Amino acid sequence: MQYERSSIRKSCTTQIRGTISLFAIALLIIQFTYTPTVFAQAETPAVDPAHECQHTGCGGDVNLNLSSTQAAIPVCSVGQGIAAVNINMAGVMTPIMPGTMVTPAQMVALQQVMQTGIQTLMLSELGAAQSGTMTLGSHMSQMINSLTIPQGVTVLQNASSLGALNLTGDLTNNGSIYIFSTNSAITDVTLSANNIMNNQLGLISTILPSGGLAGISGALSNLSLNLIAINNIVNAGTISSAGNLSMHAGGTITNALPAGITGLTPTMMALNHLTMQASRIVNSGQMLAQQGAISAYTASLINSGTMQSLMSNIRVQNLLGNTLSVANTLGKMQALGKIDFETLGTGSSGKAALNLAGGDLTAQTINFVSPDGNVDLNVNRIDGAVNITGGTAGVVAHAGDLNLSSLTLTGDPIFALTGGGLLTIPSFSAPAGIPSDFVALSEGGITDSGGVIT
Repeated sequence: MQYERSSIRKSCTTQIRGTISLFAIALLIIQFTYTPTVFAQAETPAVDPAHECQHTGCGGDVNLNLSSTQAAIPVCSVGQGIAAVNINMAGVMTPIMPGTMVTPAQMVALQQVMQTGIQTLMLSELGAAQSGTMTLGSHMSQMINSLTIPQGVTVLQNASSLGALNLTGDLTNNGSIYIFSTNSAITDVTLSANNIMNNQLGLISTILPSGGLAGISGALSNLSLNLIAINNIVNAGTISSAGNLSMHAGGTITNALPAGITGLTPTMMALNHLTMQASRIVNSGQMLAQQGAISAYTASLINSGTMQSLMSNIRVQNLLGNTLSVANTLGKMQALGKIDFETLGTGSSGKAALNLAGGDLTAQTINFVSPDGNVDLNVNRIDGAVNITGGTAGVVAHAGDLNLSSLTLTGDPIFALTGGGLLTIPSFSAPAGIPSDFVALSEGGITDSGGVIT
């Protein structure tokens, strides 16, 4: 739907031929000296989109909260020679003039009408965005320091023209953010903010809808997504990438519904690799890498949901220290290839330690590496060949079989299996220098695999 722009009509020069009455002359004088303001849209926009921030909001540093009804942004100009521009607010055509204070959503709607003549962001009578779309352009991105998107609103970002979106404030999403690239040289896009909060039912994605998006053609099908937060990344909705999905937070990465709230499972999904780095990672939803690996670089992982690599591996590693804590109660970790847990070794910072508690692990091989450290495993079930490198080791499983394939230890290990499964340990015919004492307990049976202990 197109909305009309006001314009000021200039008086014209008229030649009067012949004899006319004084009454007619008076009428002509009135007609030619009156300059009406007519709310009508010009065929060609009067504002150059390249100068959008000079014609609407005065200055930058805008908190673009599209759900706000607070009119706090001054309008400097609506175009040269234009008195006012109409925008649609709940079906009512409302004129916006220089000096008007507008809400963030009104500012966006105003720019849409000024640039294209078409308002695609639908507003309430109080000026909040209720539905529709907006495209985040390069000049708009330079004006704003934070962005809040309400439910029902879709924000589009063309990485080919905008590149990275860097916010000094927070990104809060309750609607949908679709990011795309129409340039084959632009294969990844970055969103950075103080905090990134994708709330329940919110969507941040480089995977476009199956029917496409209106007005967009030639979008790449493998655009990767990078999320960077100075503090935290919190997802209670869906974050998905058509390529790689990389998330880096100075604090915590959380994939979970708020406490006490029920609903759809929060999902972080990548068609290729899913990589996370934070001091703490929490997951009670789904983390999925369809074709690539899942890498979680952290000192603390709390998983009560599912972490799954359909075609590759899972790695949980502390790159910066020699301790790693994995609380996996009710959690499931599944990989087609291997699952690795790793810390740095014992050193001047203290004794290395790798602790894993609860949940199920499933892969061809499951590796635990903490050089000269204490490896403490107490899980529900481990399906796969287990390899351990460390100092001492305590391994307890409560269901299924436990297959210890190889052990590289400097201390004495303890192995226990409850639930009636088969405990398989490596061969004892190993070189001198191996631990002289160990304990192996099983409610089922114990067998020698012919593996290696060093």
